[in-house]
Amino acid sequence: MGGCVDAIRDLAGIPDPPDALADAAPDLPRLELPELPETDVDGAQCVEDEDCAFNDGCCTRGFCYQGTCQQTWLQDCCTSVGGCAVSSSLYSGQCDAPCGVGSCVKSLVLPDSCSDEPLFSFDPAEDSVATMALTDPNANDNVTWHVSARRGVGGTRALYAGDLRCPSYHTGPLDAACEPVAGAIAAPVELVAATPPVLLPADRPVVLKVWLWMGLEASTDGLTNAFDGLEIGVRRTVAQYTRKVWSSRDTPVPQRQWVPVLVDLNADAGAEVSVWLTFATIDGLDNDHEGVYVGPIEILTPCAGDRVCPEPGGCTVGKETPVAGTGDALCVVSGDPPGEPCTPCVMAADCATNDACDTASCEGGVCEVVHELTPECCTPDDAWAGPPGFEVELGEGWSAEPEEPTAGAGEWHVSQQRAFEGLSALRFGVVGDTSTSVPGVPASQTLWSPVMTVPAEKPALRFTTWLSTEWDAAPSSSNPLGLDRLSIELALAGVQVAPTEIWGSEVLGGTTQGAWVAVEVPLDGFQGLDVRVGLRFDTADEAANDYEGVYIDSVTMVRRCPQCDPETPGCDDGRLR
Repeated sequence: MGGCVDAIRDLAGIPDPPDALADAAPDLPRLELPELPETDVDGAQCVEDEDCAFNDGCCTRGFCYQGTCQQTWLQDCCTSVGGCAVSSSLYSGQCDAPCGVGSCVKSLVLPDSCSDEPLFSFDPAEDSVATMALTDPNANDNVTWHVSARRGVGGTRALYAGDLRCPSYHTGPLDAACEPVAGAIAAPVELVAATPPVLLPADRPVVLKVWLWMGLEASTDGLTNAFDGLEIGVRRTVAQYTRKVWSSRDTPVPQRQWVPVLVDLNADAGAEVSVWLTFATIDGLDNDHEGVYVGPIEILTPCAGDRVCPEPGGCTVGKETPVAGTGDALCVVSGDPPGEPCTPCVMAADCATNDACDTASCEGGVCEVVHELTPECCTPDDAWAGPPGFEVELGEGWSAEPEEPTAGAGEWHVSQQRAFEGLSALRFGVVGDTSTSVPGVPASQTLWSPVMTVPAEKPALRFTTWLSTEWDAAPSSSNPLGLDRLSIELALAGVQVAPTEIWGSEVLGGTTQGAWVAVEVPLDGFQGLDVRVGLRFDTADEAANDYEGVYIDSVTMVRRCPQCDPETPGCDDGRLR
């Protein structure tokens, strides 16, 4: 799809992406360098830099400034093999390949001992997201920074730049299955997460360590993309610009796995700074990908021993990781594989399991847990908030919109006129009457359940319904006007996001023809989320509303279990009870 998207960008005149963290102010003060040797031709008249090529040397370049030729030193350049001078006493330099920018390769001057306490740390699995300053200029869409349990370093939680419900950073509307709605317009994404101000020491090196997981728009190298990317910048408290120190566009990292990134911060030694993480897509095209997760963030003062990796253990592995901005590397110790949960063990009994369908073993001193849903181990794991039947009046946590319907119009209430199980069921219709609404009065209302947590694996909403509407005479799966329609919606709890419709009664033809019908609605786009279930009925007009209406009973929210063999003892309708 990349070629097609590139062609669209070309036709639309979308330029190549700029640096999202490009400097908006003069350069930082530079190292004082020795005076350049005088030449007879320095100061000659010029029009462009090429006119001053005679000033090019191993570590110098000529350039044209206001019509005269000038000469500048190349940053961190060396002229001979061996030790070389760099821009700060926090570095040492070694010249292995003289001439050119960065030919004097910098290494950190690390002390033999150091404090284990970081200057700053933020772990989204433990710390409040309020620790970070989160910026989203497009507050009208659902793509923003938030803590997600979908992924995490060590299997916990991470700060996620993406949709509040779906694993996507597509800003256009998404359906219940998290697929983009065809034809809808999507906007670019630009999200910033910044640390609070941190005072960097002037006398010892400082390094940023951050764990990243990225699933972005495909690219020709299979790693990163020139349009969608994460950039890390440093902003001094006294400045109004951000200096870019790392970018996934410039430094490709493996996609769809947790990766540690180390960044040199010593250009700002002695200053108070904030670290900015900016996720930007430049355009709104091809953004239906999972996005960016940020794990623990630390600002560290490493010591010399941090270059040496320990012997691999059962749950630990050390990997030499480059420090961006230097030629140095430090050891990052993590689980094996990195970012995944790991528990050491002596025997299988040391390995905890959280589910009857988990089988634990101890292999090479590390717990291995295999998860497999089978009819024998799986139970429905009901997450419905309250009893499945409606034998008593609705209690705390239930609410209706509108709260008070039009006089004579139908509304949701507990009724004993019909029931699938027990003596009563939830009904939409005129209280104490057998019609949906009084003649000439349209009726609509949404009943919202208390908050509940959707099962994290193979979730589904199950209920039985009895429908008698104007569709009794001619059932139809087409209902463009939404007449006498029952629908089910889910709303995320605690966030301002429009509800998502997950089911409509047209799949039953708008009527059950006087029978109770079992319905199962997969909730695979809502695993592990806190939601409210909305039951909505709308006549959409004032005509033909003398039918009995809608009944709902036996509601559950479950983990869908595999079918069992009907010959197996305890198997009932394909499920073990």
